[in-house]
Amino acid sequence: MAGRLSIWLLLVLLVSAVRAEEKDVILVLDNSAIMKRVDAEGLARPAVASFVDKLKGDVRAAMILFDQSATVSVPLTAVTDESREEFLEALQKLNYRGPYPDIALALKKAIRELEVNGRGEAEKSIILLTGGLPAPGDTALVQSRLRALGYEAGPIDGIMGPTTKGAIRQFQRQVGIPADGTQNQTLLVRLEEAYGAKWQGELAATAARAGIKVIAVVWGEDFALGQALVEKTSGEYVQIPNAEVLAGVFERLSSAFSPELEVPAPVPEAPAIQSPERVEPLPAPLAEVAPPEERPEVAEEVHTLFLFLMVMLLTARVFAEVAARLQAPPVIGELLAGIVLGPSLLGWISPTEVIKLLAEIGIILLLFEVGLETNVRQLARTGTQSLIVATGGFVLPFLLGYGLSRWVLELDILPSLFVGGTLTATSIGITVRVLSDLKRQASPEGQIVLGAAVLDDVCGVVLLALLYEFATGGGISLSNTVELLFFIALFFALATPAAKLLSLIIRRFDNVSEIPGLLPTTIVALVLFFAWLAHAVGAPALLGGFAAGLALSRWFSLPFGRAILADADFAHRVEGQMKPIIHLFTPIFFVMVGLSLNLREVDWESPFIWLFSLSLVVVAVIGKVAGAMLIRESWPARLAIGMAMVPRGEVGLIFAELGRVSGVFDNEIYAGMVIVIALTTLLPPFAMKWFYGQYGHWLPVEATKT
Repeated sequence: MAGRLSIWLLLVLLVSAVRAEEKDVILVLDNSAIMKRVDAEGLARPAVASFVDKLKGDVRAAMILFDQSATVSVPLTAVTDESREEFLEALQKLNYRGPYPDIALALKKAIRELEVNGRGEAEKSIILLTGGLPAPGDTALVQSRLRALGYEAGPIDGIMGPTTKGAIRQFQRQVGIPADGTQNQTLLVRLEEAYGAKWQGELAATAARAGIKVIAVVWGEDFALGQALVEKTSGEYVQIPNAEVLAGVFERLSSAFSPELEVPAPVPEAPAIQSPERVEPLPAPLAEVAPPEERPEVAEEVHTLFLFLMVMLLTARVFAEVAARLQAPPVIGELLAGIVLGPSLLGWISPTEVIKLLAEIGIILLLFEVGLETNVRQLARTGTQSLIVATGGFVLPFLLGYGLSRWVLELDILPSLFVGGTLTATSIGITVRVLSDLKRQASPEGQIVLGAAVLDDVCGVVLLALLYEFATGGGISLSNTVELLFFIALFFALATPAAKLLSLIIRRFDNVSEIPGLLPTTIVALVLFFAWLAHAVGAPALLGGFAAGLALSRWFSLPFGRAILADADFAHRVEGQMKPIIHLFTPIFFVMVGLSLNLREVDWESPFIWLFSLSLVVVAVIGKVAGAMLIRESWPARLAIGMAMVPRGEVGLIFAELGRVSGVFDNEIYAGMVIVIALTTLLPPFAMKWFYGQYGHWLPVEATKT
């Protein structure tokens, strides 16, 4: 009996020994241009090849090469003479030509490979080889890190444009370093800290759950993500001074994975592999570097998102109702709701990716509503007077705003252009509401204002498209401007008639459909399609919404044929059924504008914010009133027209928000612009009511019919 028991114990020990020798290892190799700087002679290739060649026993290995993407070049396989040839072939692709490294993506892929294909009882390891910190000139990597952290850094193209500079300034302010928008070593260190803090929790938890140890072989210092993973997975951190020591490092690692090999003599140049206990603690905990878009307390779980949307919609409605009771535009209440809920006051909600997407839909639908209410025939009826008011009210505020920003406030060219563009906006919805309340909509000055608003809207949307191109296309260029204007003209020439023709098909199906809801479903689909089409030709997506609304307007008809005319009843049904959808999404946009504004970061003691805001308010009013002074009307009529053109409202907020997300406006300038828009939206309705109360008897109530 004792002999049998001894045999069983011997078998168990033998099986345990065999299982203990099972090892699965994945080589994760940086193939980006950063490695070219630290390993110009390509010494990593022979060092890794020698490591694979020396693997013995029950060892399986895989290889992942990564730059901005990650590829499993050799899947997890037993190390044999045949598979060694696969590794050597894969190493020929280690050429360091990728633009930048996405280390988190590569590690996630390695962990996934071990989870799916790794052996249950095997010792699992990842060996990461990377170049560490980028150089200050690695703009593409800086852009990739900013985007990974939730900042609007524009395309990852390696070009230090205004969008990237704006994102850098936003990040610098967030982490408490000078917000100068320049790349330097301090910026790179803090970016890597934030990048590591963002990913270390998820990656470390996943690796630890799968029993994976991380070994990081890194050039230089301050590789926060590698240090964190090594510490949390009981791995090893190897910091090397140059590529010449790689052979010794991988020689030592091969002995660890193949213990039956004779341990070679120490290589003098190779540094000692650091134990987890010797890893320096991370310099920046997650709470200090969490980006504004993705703070842990507003993680975007589905149930949390539902709560946020409920709070946003109800708060926006309550504040809008209060604003309306106080005779103020409701948009002011919705903007104030975002300021209260956001970082400026309560800090309950920050604009997550889903909220930003819903706000983007809100902008598109808002411009659809503007187009839907645009009366093309009104401009023809009021003739040259509306044309002069619109042109003067567009050009003068733009020139005054640009000149003040560029030469007095000394802003850069692109922010000055955005400031001037924001001052051109006119919220015809607010003006029409005030004129209707005063029963002056049919007056001569009311008709001129309504006609001028048509041209003002069209010019404003075109200018918005141009500024969008300047901000995202790498700068101001005459050739790009001409090309974009051509595409915009072509888009309006083709898209608007196409939308009109499609609306006829929708109308036909709506008449025969037995299922309710066909009209709003197809119209929303049409708007979104034209938004995509506008983006495809290089214009803002909201241009598509405006074109679709213009085509479906009851005042729009095609310039050919009598068979295709505006159907007033169909247009009224479109307006009636689309209004609830528009009124659902547009408050999200206005609330998000307030959420994106952090008034706590504004230096209110600085004279700049007050000089900037108040001087632009004066310029905004003077520009619009001066445009009305160019026509031949009585002084009271010209003053009434000028005041009616002043409110910026939702259109001005669209300009300002585009400047913010493009990185053109920093938080201080953005706050100043929101103040200007709020004042020029809030004050004119009260001024108009006072003016008509004092001087309304000098003006006719209705226009003379000819």
